Amino acid sequence: MDLEKAVEYVHAHGNAIERARMAAILWDEPPSEAVLQELAALQKPDGGFAHGPREASNICDTASALEWLDDLKLYRGPIADAACRFLLDRQQEDGGWDEVEAVLAYNPPEWRMPGRIATRTWLTGLCAQELIRFGYAEAPGTRCPADFLLAHCDTSGRLAGYERATWLALPMLAFCPGRDSEPFRKAVVVVEASYSPDQPGSYLAWLLRCLQDAGLPAEHPLVARALADLQRRQQPNGSWESEDAAEFAVGATVEALRVLKGYGLIAHAPTSWRC
Repeated sequence: MDLEKAVEYVHAHGNAIERARMAAILWDEPPSEAVLQELAALQKPDGGFAHGPREASNICDTASALEWLDDLKLYRGPIADAACRFLLDRQQEDGGWDEVEAVLAYNPPEWRMPGRIATRTWLTGLCAQELIRFGYAEAPGTRCPADFLLAHCDTSGRLAGYERATWLALPMLAFCPGRDSEPFRKAVVVVEASYSPDQPGSYLAWLLRCLQDAGLPAEHPLVARALADLQRRQQPNGSWESEDAAEFAVGATVEALRVLKGYGLIAHAPTSWRC
C-alpha cells in the first residue's frame, strides 16, 4: 500500500468533509468550524440526511452520515444527536428498519425500495451498527434489532436478502446475543464461505469495518484475507475503487484508510502530509 499516494489523492479530489474525515482518521485532527457548518447545512430539520438537497431525509443516507461523524469522532452534539434520534424514531415494532416511503418519489434502486425484506435486513444491520457506535444500543423505548435479524435468518446463519446483509448484521449479533453465541458463529461462517477477493475496494472496506466492529481481530483468517486483498486493490493513483461509481472513489479511499488504520496497518502518517 502506498499511503502517501492515498493521502495525495484525497487532498487533490476530496471535498472539505472527506479531507476532514481523513485528517481525523490519520492524525486525530478535530474538524474545523467550517466543516461542522457544512455538515449542519446538509442535515434536514428533522435530523435526517439525504443525498440530494431536494430529497427527503431517509434511513440509508442518515446512517451514511453517521459513518462520517464516526470518522470525525463526533459522537455527541446537535448533529449526531439529531441524526441518531431520526433513526431511533423510525425503528419499527419488530425491531427492524425500513426505508422511508418518501424515497419512492426519487426512483430508488431495488436495494432501497421500502417494503421489501431484502431492503429491511441490510438496513437494519446498518442502523444497528451505527447506533451501537454512538452509544444507543439499548436506548430507552427501543426494541432489540437482533430480534428482527434472527427472525429473518435461515438455519445456516444466512440472512434473507443480499449477501452483505449477513456481514452487516455481525456487529449487532456480536452485541446481542454475543460473540460466543451460535447465531454469531454461524453468520461468520456464512460470510467466510461467500467471501470473494474480486470485490471493489469500497466493498472490502465496508466488510472490514463490520468485522472490526464485531470484534474480529486482524489475525482472524477472514480479516487477514480481506486486509491483504484491500491493500492489493489500491489503484495506481493511490485511490480505491467504489462499487457505486467513479465519483465516489474519494469516499472509498477514506473508508479504506479507516479500516487499515483501525487494524494497525497504518502506524504513522507524517504530519507534513496534512496539507
